[in-house]
Amino acid sequence: MEQRKYLDILQVYRGIAALVVVIHHTIPSILFFNKIDCPSLLQISALGKLGVDFFFVLSGFIIAYTNLGKPVEVRDYLLKRTMRIYVPYLPIGIAILVLYLVLPQISASDREFNILNSLTLFPIGKPALSVAWSLSYEMFFYLIFIVCILSRKWFHILVFLWSALIFISLGMDIKLNSFLLSFYILEFFIGYALAYGIIFDKRYVYFVILTLTAIVNYFILPHPVFNITIALAFSLLIFVSINFRNFRLYNTNIFMLIGACSYSVYLLHNPLQAFLVRKLTFIPTEYVIIVVMLVVLACSLVAGYIYYRIFEKNLTKKVLEKLN
Repeated sequence: MEQRKYLDILQVYRGIAALVVVIHHTIPSILFFNKIDCPSLLQISALGKLGVDFFFVLSGFIIAYTNLGKPVEVRDYLLKRTMRIYVPYLPIGIAILVLYLVLPQISASDREFNILNSLTLFPIGKPALSVAWSLSYEMFFYLIFIVCILSRKWFHILVFLWSALIFISLGMDIKLNSFLLSFYILEFFIGYALAYGIIFDKRYVYFVILTLTAIVNYFILPHPVFNITIALAFSLLIFVSINFRNFRLYNTNIFMLIGACSYSVYLLHNPLQAFLVRKLTFIPTEYVIIVVMLVVLACSLVAGYIYYRIFEKNLTKKVLEKLN
């Protein structure tokens, strides 16, 4: 088994991915509220959603990398993972839910949401906080990983069969349950395969899975899934980074700080940008995109860091201490 490596560079990538998602959501809002027609800019901003694909691959990698090859108590594992998701999520999630219930007209579009999903992240309908859909996948994978803690052999069988079902559903365009058969789950599995190969010094396992996934995606599926291509590329980026750029960074490094509060930035940025874009429509058209974008990024980072210190760092720690 290999000695575990530093993951500081991945923290930097998390921060970059969070900022890319902020840009992804902000540009369409700026164009809409300022009545600017720019299809090319919309297409560019749409690529920002790939930041979520990176988070999924990274999440699969991190959860496996930090738990494989050592004794793990299911209760401790589940408690830590769920609290790290729910404690920061619930304050903003409930606030947005109440806001939409009290002032439904505040949304610029028809905003449908499910109260159960908004409160529990159970994947039925849509959450009031739009970005929280990805958290349902996070929680789902955390639950699946319990099988790995109990039996790695059965987990690998589960991963193989599940991946096969996802590819079959993609190939035959079957939509029995878009959540259970989503390529997002494949992204978690790709991250897991990478961590497994590194932890147990079996990198060939990762490259075999990488190759097989690429073959199925490009040569067997009738239409290759772009997100799977991106997920494979992200996994290679992680592989190269921790094997050849394995260095330490100070926690006070600006990129490390952005990475540390990236989850809070992710949670806060969409309602924040929606508010700011509406309030800054007075800016001249020729400057509005760059100025508003910079304001949104700066405010998202400041608010995200404050929120991180209060909820992610302090409150989550206190909750875990109480529950333990």
